[in-house]
Amino acid sequence: MKTAVRWYSDGDGQALALLHAACLPHEKWTAADFRKFIGNPNRNNVIKVLTDDNGCLLGSILYTVGLDSVWLRRVCVHPELRRSGLGRRLVETLIGPKSLVKRALVTARARERSLEAHLFMRKLGFRPGDPAILSNAYWDGESAYVFTYCKTVAVPQRRLVALAVK
Repeated sequence: MKTAVRWYSDGDGQALALLHAACLPHEKWTAADFRKFIGNPNRNNVIKVLTDDNGCLLGSILYTVGLDSVWLRRVCVHPELRRSGLGRRLVETLIGPKSLVKRALVTARARERSLEAHLFMRKLGFRPGDPAILSNAYWDGESAYVFTYCKTVAVPQRRLVALAVK
């Protein structure tokens, strides 16, 4: 099956809401919620979607780009397609060698009881953050584990020489 990762568009709202309801039944987002997430003027929020060659939504990734880091908010893959590499493909848009996001640190959190999410993050190279646990991180009082991924950022040779001279 051929897949493509692309930017979210307003036409994806309803399908994205259905996908998130299947993946995260405890968090009900509507198409309007996704528009609000993207339209927040105080944050650089991003949604990318993964589609098949027929345009059907298979997965999504939501993140916020800060000055020197990225906050990975959500990764969703249709429940019937999990463990097929689609989640990895989405996350690699942030941490992969061809990533357009040039930030050294990616931070994520996962519900305390979500062992599947913990194992997924570890498999991708994320490590426990500092702090490692956030108490009462979710609306229902559940705690969250924090994960971080440090990307190696290439420093131009000229910059290294300039730093050595000082």
